[in-house]
Amino acid sequence: MRFVTTSILVFLACFITLHIIYPWSDSYGNYVAGLWETLISYLFVSAVIGIAAAFLCILKPRKNQSIYLHGIVMGLLFIVFSVVLAIMFGPVGINVPGTRVRGIFFAEFQFIDFIICVAGL
Repeated sequence: MRFVTTSILVFLACFITLHIIYPWSDSYGNYVAGLWETLISYLFVSAVIGIAAAFLCILKPRKNQSIYLHGIVMGLLFIVFSVVLAIMFGPVGINVPGTRVRGIFFAEFQFIDFIICVAGL
């Protein structure tokens, strides 16, 4: 239950953050992509980040590990995940069929904005 609750909360936080960093009006109004492609792109990225963050949140610290050290390690792992995700979709050029994930969030050097803003979430 904790995983589901954490996933939903992080999904909502990420969805809101993505709308602040990459406004809907810029993504939908200025391009020829359809409404569903744009909406699915926002939902997909939010879901991937939400699931990854929730997975890291439910990992329990080792018996001899302090809670602070555990939090720092999990935060660093999430930043590494965000960097790998951004590089994978940005410079490497992977795209999810039927979406505009690469075009909205990772085109040109927007992947750097994504790393800074979303990993800092």
